[in-house]
Amino acid sequence: MSTSDVRALLAVPDLRGLAEALRDPVPRVARAASRALARLWDPTAVPYLLAVRGEGALVLYRLGLSSQERNRGGVGVRASKVEVVVLGLLAEEPMYGYDLLERFRARSMGSWVEVGRASVYQALRRLEERGLASGRQQEGSAGPDRRVYRITAAGRARLRAGLRERTVGARPYETDAALALGFAHLVTLDESRRAVARRETGLREWRTSLGAERERVERAEGPGRALALRMLDLQDALAQAEQRWLERFGDDLPTLRG
Repeated sequence: MSTSDVRALLAVPDLRGLAEALRDPVPRVARAASRALARLWDPTAVPYLLAVRGEGALVLYRLGLSSQERNRGGVGVRASKVEVVVLGLLAEEPMYGYDLLERFRARSMGSWVEVGRASVYQALRRLEERGLASGRQQEGSAGPDRRVYRITAAGRARLRAGLRERTVGARPYETDAALALGFAHLVTLDESRRAVARRETGLREWRTSLGAERERVERAEGPGRALALRMLDLQDALAQAEQRWLERFGDDLPTLRG
């Protein structure tokens, strides 16, 4: 089975759609296959059970992707942060790479997800190579900014998986400051207090910048504006919670270092 066959199959949004897409001449076979796949299908597992149209019948293939394919970012590998950002923005409408970055900026996404400009263009190339996005060069133009990208059906499936992955379980709210303060007992009390003061200053400045970003986003138009405001609210709430924690931490430093 070719790579393009695999991508086409993985692009089917759900198992019911898979059965319909196969249009097996024997309806009961398609229904039975759909039920079987519903029990066995795991979009994060390797190998996969895939169904393809055979000679007038439904044929099941068990496909094991190589480690090389997985390491290239194929199915079975957690979607990277930049992949989710790029696919999510392309899902709204086809865009040039430059326009994608402008929408990222207009929505103040840099305030709640760190993605570099260069990594966006690298991701666009990787996504196109893997069939998750398609690019078309504009006539009479050259350069990465003049190539229009659109998400493919396989890309939408990859996006859904990436969004789902990020809402499963919980991970630490990790900051560099927390790592440093966790070793406060190794420096003097005065040094620890200065560290707390620096962090408090940084948080005040961060909340001020969030307020400015909020005002800018409120004046903007386009899809995702309301959600962008809520994401800024989340950043502000996290900073405010850390400020309250730091106040208590600073008061308790003499005993905490014992």
